[in-house]
Amino acid sequence: MPASFAGVLLAPVAAYMAYAGEMRVYRFRGGKLEERTREHATSDDGASDGTISQDALATLSQHADTATRALGCDAAVEMKALVERTEPGDIFLVCSGGLWGSVPEVRS
Repeated sequence: MPASFAGVLLAPVAAYMAYAGEMRVYRFRGGKLEERTREHATSDDGASDGTISQDALATLSQHADTATRALGCDAAVEMKALVERTEPGDIFLVCSGGLWGSVPEVRS
């Protein structure tokens, strides 16, 4: 059975994040909650970089909750990873689609 994964390794001045599937990592800094990662779902793969047309996005929206990457689907999975500098007081939240899917998003 496929599984999603997200993890954060905190070092003295950096946070190392890796993820696959329907998971997100958020950072709370200076009173603001910021999305640091985005889930791997059909509607998101290609939507943010413009490689999928608006017509294709409309069709894909019917399957928006379908993860395009997950552990256990194949022998190997392409994980996304990023590293960023941390500041004193940073708090990281790792959550699944069950949590972030229930909370309305506020985009600036």
